[in-house]
Amino acid sequence: MSKIIQIAIREYFYNLRKPSFLFAAFGTPAMIVGIWILLFAIIGNPTEHPPVTTAGIVDQSGIISSDVTVEGIEFSLVPFADETAARASLDAGEIEVYFVLPEDYTSFGAISIYTYRDLPSDFERDLRRLIVGNISAQAGLEMPIERILTPVNDMEATILDSGRTLNTAGFVFTFLAPFFFSILFWIAMQSTGNFLMNGLVEEKKNRIIEVLVTSVTPGQLLLGKILGLGGLGLTQVGVWLGLAFFALTLGPQIEFLQGLGNIQLPSELIITGLVFFSLGYIFNASLLATVGVLAGNEQQSNQYSALIMLPGYLAPIILFIEFVNDANGSIPTLLSMIPISAPLSMVMRMGYGAVPIEQLALSLGILIISTIIVSWISGRLFRWGLLLYGKKLNLRELLRVVTSRNVTYATSATLSETKGAEA
Repeated sequence: MSKIIQIAIREYFYNLRKPSFLFAAFGTPAMIVGIWILLFAIIGNPTEHPPVTTAGIVDQSGIISSDVTVEGIEFSLVPFADETAARASLDAGEIEVYFVLPEDYTSFGAISIYTYRDLPSDFERDLRRLIVGNISAQAGLEMPIERILTPVNDMEATILDSGRTLNTAGFVFTFLAPFFFSILFWIAMQSTGNFLMNGLVEEKKNRIIEVLVTSVTPGQLLLGKILGLGGLGLTQVGVWLGLAFFALTLGPQIEFLQGLGNIQLPSELIITGLVFFSLGYIFNASLLATVGVLAGNEQQSNQYSALIMLPGYLAPIILFIEFVNDANGSIPTLLSMIPISAPLSMVMRMGYGAVPIEQLALSLGILIISTIIVSWISGRLFRWGLLLYGKKLNLRELLRVVTSRNVTYATSATLSETKGAEA
């Protein structure tokens, strides 16, 4: 046990100092947060153009009446009999813009606008106020125009199955949060798994493996590396959760980030994420460790790792809208039962709804059993291929190793079985 702990501690601190880990742990969330802040800063502070003071109108529909006064419109309205007169006035600089209400406006709602300048966003709002004000006056409505234009100022929705309460300002933030929370878990799991695989490839290339197996068994080496890098992954997740808590605490104090105050990350979501992250990491790390000792070089190992890692997050990301529309639908449920995609899918499901406890238990059970089986198979292949160099392997040979009663080291020279250390 002491050797396993020593290996785990060495792997943890050795990779902790790597620039690649520091970038993954701090650079990735910093970039994501920075992009979010920039995006919402742009949305919250759009570029404004000078207001329109004079606008012409060619009303072929007969909707606009000179007897109706609509408050809150910034421009003065100049009527024209036809488009030719309006265009001549625009060319002469007497008006800044003119718009045409065609005869079939009430059927199709189409308006044509002509101008030589950029229009402010308020101009469209004023047009709506003008048209709605005239139509409501003709209909004899006494309701304030603001209530007609915006019938709902704020809306609060309570999701009964999860107990969360959402309002208008927080809908976008709340629905994006579980998605990015899941992605960050997956990035941590993938990056630590790749550290394990690439480290093994490098140690085999430099023949360090041959020195290590003289003092530790393959089982101790594999378990120590998995535990050490697993702790590194948890450190990475802890850093991200700390940054998220910091952002959710200070973000709402900024005007265009006030919606962050509506984000809710329930404790059960975080706990479930950590459990599935841990199991998913062991599942993937076992596979990647096997790739690391069997692959001929780093390029080959990266190709194999892509086949292992991509299916786990591509399907949930591509089918993201299925999780939002119905977290307990057939597709999200199926993906949460497949071991390789369960960690990401289950966290997303819990973020968008309440997962039945029996489905959560079933998914967890399948993942645990699959992790045990994969770890056992990987352990045998890891021990067998630890000292194997420059040998192209085939599926039949790997199956023979897995099903054989005794597994010993293989060498590329003879592939003869020699007595190895007990794993």
